[in-house]
Amino acid sequence: MRFRPLAIVVLVAFALTTVAGPVGARSGGAAERRLLDRLAPGASVSRDRTTGDITAIRGGRRAIAPARTLGDPATPTAAARVFLDRFGELVGVTAPGRQLRVARVDRTGRTGTFVRYQQEQDGVPVLGGELVVVVDRAMGVRAVRGEVTRDQVVTARPRVSPGTAMRTAREAVARATGLPADRLRASAPTRWVFDPRLLDAPGLPYARLVWRMDVTDGTRSIDWFVAVDAESGAVALRFDQRPSGAPVTAVQRICDQKNKRETTLDLVPCGAAGALAKPYVLDEAKHAEAATQAAYDFYRLRFGYDLAASLGTATGGRLVSTIRYCPSSAGGSCPYPNAFWDGTQMVYGDGFAGADDVVGHELTHGVTERASNLFYYMQSGAINEALSDIFGESVDLTYDFSFDTDAESARWKMGEDVPSLGVIRNMKDPTLLGDPDRVDSPLWDDDPDETDQGGVHSNSGVANKAFYLMVEGSFPMDPDRDVALDQALAIWFLASQQLLTTGSDYNDLGNALLIACDQLLGVAGAVKDKNGTASTDIEANDCGPDGHVRFALSQTRMRWDDGRAQDAQAPVCTNTDTQPTYLLADPIDESGTGWTFDTAGDRRWYTQDAYALPDPDAPATHPWALWGQDLGRTADRRIRRTNAVAIPTSGPPVFLWVRHAYGFDDGSEDVDPNNRAYDGGVIEVSANGGPWTDISRLFVAGAPTRRIFTGDTNPLKGRLAYGAESGGYVTARALLTGVHGLSFAGKNLKLSFRIGTDSTYGGEGWFVDDVRIYQCPGTDHSNPPSVGPIEIDAQGGSLTADGRVAVGLRSNAGGGTWPVVLTTSVATGAGPFTPVGGGFPSGFMTFVPGLLPTGSAVQHVRITATDENGDTASQTLDAHATLLQEAAMTYTGTWSTRSVAGSSGGKVRVSTKPGSSARIATTTEDVAIIGRMGPDMGKVRMCFSDTSCSIKNLYAPTAKPRQVIAVLSGPDAGTASIKVILLSTKDSRSSGRKVEIDAVVRIGE
Repeated sequence: MRFRPLAIVVLVAFALTTVAGPVGARSGGAAERRLLDRLAPGASVSRDRTTGDITAIRGGRRAIAPARTLGDPATPTAAARVFLDRFGELVGVTAPGRQLRVARVDRTGRTGTFVRYQQEQDGVPVLGGELVVVVDRAMGVRAVRGEVTRDQVVTARPRVSPGTAMRTAREAVARATGLPADRLRASAPTRWVFDPRLLDAPGLPYARLVWRMDVTDGTRSIDWFVAVDAESGAVALRFDQRPSGAPVTAVQRICDQKNKRETTLDLVPCGAAGALAKPYVLDEAKHAEAATQAAYDFYRLRFGYDLAASLGTATGGRLVSTIRYCPSSAGGSCPYPNAFWDGTQMVYGDGFAGADDVVGHELTHGVTERASNLFYYMQSGAINEALSDIFGESVDLTYDFSFDTDAESARWKMGEDVPSLGVIRNMKDPTLLGDPDRVDSPLWDDDPDETDQGGVHSNSGVANKAFYLMVEGSFPMDPDRDVALDQALAIWFLASQQLLTTGSDYNDLGNALLIACDQLLGVAGAVKDKNGTASTDIEANDCGPDGHVRFALSQTRMRWDDGRAQDAQAPVCTNTDTQPTYLLADPIDESGTGWTFDTAGDRRWYTQDAYALPDPDAPATHPWALWGQDLGRTADRRIRRTNAVAIPTSGPPVFLWVRHAYGFDDGSEDVDPNNRAYDGGVIEVSANGGPWTDISRLFVAGAPTRRIFTGDTNPLKGRLAYGAESGGYVTARALLTGVHGLSFAGKNLKLSFRIGTDSTYGGEGWFVDDVRIYQCPGTDHSNPPSVGPIEIDAQGGSLTADGRVAVGLRSNAGGGTWPVVLTTSVATGAGPFTPVGGGFPSGFMTFVPGLLPTGSAVQHVRITATDENGDTASQTLDAHATLLQEAAMTYTGTWSTRSVAGSSGGKVRVSTKPGSSARIATTTEDVAIIGRMGPDMGKVRMCFSDTSCSIKNLYAPTAKPRQVIAVLSGPDAGTASIKVILLSTKDSRSSGRKVEIDAVVRIGE
């Protein structure tokens, strides 16, 4: 990346990172088609849903490149290399010898050889950049799948030192966990290339050089993955990577922590000195031993996989367990309400070792760690969690114990044998506990605050449902579900061991399952039953269009192009046929011509080509963009246009249009995730050499929406700004003339971009790619303004002292194609109208003081539209609120009634049992749900008519008074159903999963 200080400062040479500009979605050009035509007939291609890049090629029962076309290679590795030399460009590899390193070769006999490659750039590995080439016994290539970054990063010496990166990583994990940074250890940093697109991560989509580290507390009860940008020093990626979740006798060691807290560390590893004596006396130890033995037999007999040899490398070939574990007082609840695999041993809270599905689940995390090593993050983490559910529940379905539940009603339920936990996931129907059963489900959890590592527990429902369907949901030709279980397990084990890569998403998993089915097709004895003897082989119809694999994939939409909507891009002119007249057209060049710094402040703006888009009017030009750093210290700096732009006195309105991307430090990184914007950027103008003026309220599209947090040192605190993450390049348009009270017609205007940062941490910064000031000739401005329908929206957050619910108003007013400015006034009863908001563009939200939660309170709300000629028009509505007590709801599951001082009606309904739900029918107006947040609260999913759903984390470090915990809006006319579901997942810091419902307020006209 070439970063250059602008204008009048002495240039300092840095060895930085350079990448090619991002490329839009592809569907294949002529060169790609020519290569595809050279493959054997019948080869099928799968593409990434956003970039269009090929991520898998499979030939079904045939090779996509037979050995004879590859020159009859002598070894599988040679066959894979020749294939990539000839066809590597299809999957983004132009120079395999320099870009790929053989990471592993697994020869599985009759199912083929799997050659796994790690992508590298100048010897630096790429996170999630991996390919698997499947070679058959005749040395033909049967399939290839995986992803690589197509951005080229020049990995010269980083600007950020390893020591600085280690300090940043520790501080980031301390911020996320609440533990002091001096209790944390960071591993020696190693250089990697990180491209968020390979992991479906939320960062800006371009590749960058990072320092990769593991941050632990020395015992791995805390184990975080952290990548620090090697150029900017910002945290590029961080997540908690610790999953929370016959007769050959497995060598075991079991230790007992006796439900006593450790004084300093959160886990004392189970060593020989702490082991219990055999034969075990404690039921908990007996259960752990029996369930671990069952998991050991399950893997050994079905797959020939030795858990002890694989997972016991650090423990002398033993499968080690710690029972009745408790963390230190800073580490969470005691007794500990969970179980986890810590990388070397199993750790169980009280009662968890007696559930064979839980034991199998946690051991499978170790199996996954040593095979694909799926990142415990986003979709790869959901697959990781699902694999543990799938193999853990299969252990439960295979073996019977006196201490577990094996009734038919318990099939496909996770956690039913843990008294303190209960059923946490239902694989047969994930939606019963609020989890999605398909990729496009309204229950899909985007987890914007990443309280669950990107939805790893909830979104695992998709794969869980797919496995259930392969066993019991699609076998008209073979009703024997035991045989179906044998076959499904063989397919999923091969896919998980050989075909998944660290950053695999659900589309990748779907392709891996299809390839695995192809590889097992017709291989005698490849499918084993629970006794290790041959079961029914995979046949052609199993892998075909009507087979159980494709049926499961189609039902769960696993290979579906979800087409998640991108933010609407603001047009340059409302009438797209109009050619703009430019007063300023600046696509940014390498030297930053026309831009300069203020003489004071922290000069942290550069030009860069790491993340820049081609000029749409001159696409052949090498792209450059301005880049402002988001520093980890208090700073206030701007970049500004050197010369002013003369704004006409009359004529068509004048607009500002900006294309930009940003990633600023925000509250999603905190131990208590929140909506705070700690850092951010604003756009300001100076008229005729006067003071800088914020133009946030002039934006008619792409306006800033985050309020800078007031509790820190940011010089912009309290200001409306661009904050958090844009997710990529977005556009914004502001009206510079005709706005009542803030028009720049007839003035000389300078433009600036200003970043304010607080005292700690940083983000990716602000990328400004294209700036234009212009008019759209021919726009008709003779029509008077109009006020469209006024929409009233309830607002979340605290109630007023007298119990009122805050509301907001929105109106899409206009006059022809003209933008307008709106003002709001409110009257209660027969009283006068009082202004409560004004000067905001059409479509913006304005807030009124609130509505009393009673049917008798009516407020009259008037919105006035003013166009740039001074013409006005008004519209008034009567708004009301109706209080619906919690007793009016219908409850399913386990609920109790509590008297609570200050609550509506004096009582609330309470549940702590996952899957419990409360439902109420109401007209489709805004509905505000009043409840409570606190340290013992869980996560809930709230749905309107079971379609429009969102997840709310009710955890707060301290108990809060009752407030609006969620607002739901109905999409259709008539009466709909509001539903609140208590989820099985919770914030890791919460001591419980409680939900309290006080009342519901229906708000409308």
